[in-house]
Amino acid sequence: AQRARRVAGAPAVPMTSATESATEPASTAVLPVGVKPRDVCDRFFASISSNDLDAFLACTASSTRAPRGAGSFEQIDWNEGRERFRKYKARYAFLRDREIAGDPDACDATYLPHFGAVPGYREGAAFTDERGVKQHVIVRLRREKIEWGKPKEWRVAGIAWSPAKDEK
Repeated sequence: AQRARRVAGAPAVPMTSATESATEPASTAVLPVGVKPRDVCDRFFASISSNDLDAFLACTASSTRAPRGAGSFEQIDWNEGRERFRKYKARYAFLRDREIAGDPDACDATYLPHFGAVPGYREGAAFTDERGVKQHVIVRLRREKIEWGKPKEWRVAGIAWSPAKDEK
């Protein structure tokens, strides 16, 4: 229930109780229910390029979230992703996903990062390491409880850069 707080000479300002705001996490407002792992990853990368921290946080597992703000996260670094986009206009092409044996609540998705239209780099070229080996981004996803009484939802739990197997 909303209450109005009155300050002398000012119009009434609606207030919400702490329990009302705590029951509606920001993530459910941004990420719809039932989103598939690949769609979570695509939204995750899109949130970085569009500088949308709310969408970024909605895509991440609760164990990876720091206090609200643009800063370092335990496993997923917002600043690093933003810097890659700023410098290279990085885009990520989906390659494959795989289930984790013995864990129905975990899976990995592999993406190939590409350069965007920036001076000094060929647009669409894959990121490589110092030896010229293409790099992959491995996204670890976990199913977690978002809301009590509802099915678990996929969220990004970690990312890692890895050399592409047998590619130059």
